[in-house]
Amino acid sequence: HTADRSASLDAALAYAARGWAVFPCHSLVRVVADGADHYRCDCGKRCSSPGKHPHTREGLKEATTDAATIRRWWARWPGANVAIATGAASGGLVVIDLDAKHDGVEHWREIAERNGGHAECPVALTGGGGQHLLFHSAEPVQNSVSVIAQGVDVRADGGYVIAAPSLHYSGRAYTWELSSDPEDVAVPELPAWVLALAVRKR
Repeated sequence: HTADRSASLDAALAYAARGWAVFPCHSLVRVVADGADHYRCDCGKRCSSPGKHPHTREGLKEATTDAATIRRWWARWPGANVAIATGAASGGLVVIDLDAKHDGVEHWREIAERNGGHAECPVALTGGGGQHLLFHSAEPVQNSVSVIAQGVDVRADGGYVIAAPSLHYSGRAYTWELSSDPEDVAVPELPAWVLALAVRKR
């Protein structure tokens, strides 16, 4: 049960056309056991990061906006999960990754309210119940985990996120929130208060 093959390639090409560098990651295979659906990584190994690790040897370092390269990858791995490189590789894309397990959505809402909020931005719903909020930063920002708040991670230089229509190991797909698709909502500048809290690149 990999992601829809044509949709996966189409999404990768569309992201690349926006200037976001992409690369293919492993997807999930549906396994029926004890009468219930389970999902395992198609790498076939005992995997600690199912559906989230690269197909290519260099992974993130090979992320590209070149359509011919993307088509070649997806011809080899149809239905691969789509990863978007964050930070300078994608023109300063910064993703605020809100982790459902650590109440990241609630913590972000509280800290945003205290600091004056932020402009409307594209929002992705992750298969794990969290959210990805997309911003742009002219200043270099580094990845961080729970620095801004518990469950609020920053994906920027040296990082990447899995994007729609990829599959999560829960069996649910990553999707764009209906009113917050990047086709319809511009990616705003990262608010100054977030930049102040984030880890700057030295």
